[in-house]
Amino acid sequence: MNPRRVNGPLSWAKFSSFSIGIRYSLHLHLKHNTSGESYPEFHLVNRLMTAEQKAIKTDLGFDPDRKYNRLVGLGDDIGPECYISLGDSASADQLRVPGIGTLGCWIEIKTIRQPQWTKYALTNYHVVRPAFDGFQIRTNDKNEAIPVTPVKDSDLWKVDLEGMSPNFNSKKAGIEHPARAKHCFAVQVPTEEIENNPNNANTPKLREHLNNIKSFFDNDEQHLGSIYCASGYTRRTPNNGRLDWALIKPIRSNQKEFPSHP
Repeated sequence: MNPRRVNGPLSWAKFSSFSIGIRYSLHLHLKHNTSGESYPEFHLVNRLMTAEQKAIKTDLGFDPDRKYNRLVGLGDDIGPECYISLGDSASADQLRVPGIGTLGCWIEIKTIRQPQWTKYALTNYHVVRPAFDGFQIRTNDKNEAIPVTPVKDSDLWKVDLEGMSPNFNSKKAGIEHPARAKHCFAVQVPTEEIENNPNNANTPKLREHLNNIKSFFDNDEQHLGSIYCASGYTRRTPNNGRLDWALIKPIRSNQKEFPSHP
């Protein structure tokens, strides 16, 4: 999500009347320039890349030298906390990494049921869609993996049609930072460098960096939070514009600090 899409004179009335699209009276407080559970054991899904493919990913912001941080700020990469199976098989060669999005901004919300100001992360719905049960991909005639119609009556099928309210009865849909597509790249590049040049003077430093970023995911520190509510695909604005937003309920320690609502 591009943070610039949510800045400027945002109308609270319009935002609460149709953007959230759930049956609660919401009052939002938007800020810019801000800053116990057990999760499945993390495993990497990597494939051989050519030098050209690595260069393309680097140009897209994939950085094998990045240091990880639990604090997530505006524009930081986020993504679904899962792999996507290509077809019905869960074998490693059939798994694909989901897409990548960004955190648009942090907002504060209070409702009749939850009168205290509570912080949430705002992003696009299409970014978090693969986190819901029912998301499917298949290969096209160019052997490219593309999304297809969700499994009928699955969580994603329902959310696409109706949106997601805070009391939506579904399996928890987790979101993480860094996005695992970038993490897999960040692990694969130094791993190959170490294997190809084990006696290089820079190898000890690479090993230390590699251990640090792998431990970050092995210890579940990438977990940002879970989807709180979302627009779905069929809801429209009064001018028939498509809604494309989602709110993520974060683990408190992942929130960059910003001033509280007065």
